[in-house]
Amino acid sequence: KKESLKGNVKLKSAPGIGTVVYQEPKKGTVKLSEAVVFPISHLIKTMDQAEKGARLVPYVLFDGASKEGPLRVNTFISKSHVAGSIIMPMSHDLLNRKGWTMRMAFYPVNSQEAAPDYELEIVQLSNGVVPFAVQEFSDFSIEMTLKKLETVKPMKCS
Repeated sequence: KKESLKGNVKLKSAPGIGTVVYQEPKKGTVKLSEAVVFPISHLIKTMDQAEKGARLVPYVLFDGASKEGPLRVNTFISKSHVAGSIIMPMSHDLLNRKGWTMRMAFYPVNSQEAAPDYELEIVQLSNGVVPFAVQEFSDFSIEMTLKKLETVKPMKCS
């Protein structure tokens, strides 16, 4: 079943105070609190915490992937793996980095359920590359393996 989700976010301030305004599948709004982070901020903050040795990192994440709004994400982080200790799916300079195994549990913000809606286990390298991931739902899972990786030249932004 194909579902369309369309809307935009109006921020009053960073990190996340603002409103999500949905146009599809039906009109509506969701308020965002100061606790909300967006995907790139979540990645940067989680990796920063991993570098500091944190083992459990909780955030409220808005990724725009569902009409329910933000999700509580509890990330469990392994001790760091040294560069070269993780078996990679291919050879590339960008894969020769230290990293962590991270397991994320995703819950609706107001849920009191013990079980998450879904979980995601990834190998997260210190440069942001994810060579392996498994997304687990209650009745199926999706395994993802990096197949192609290219180094791109930095672009100037104005």
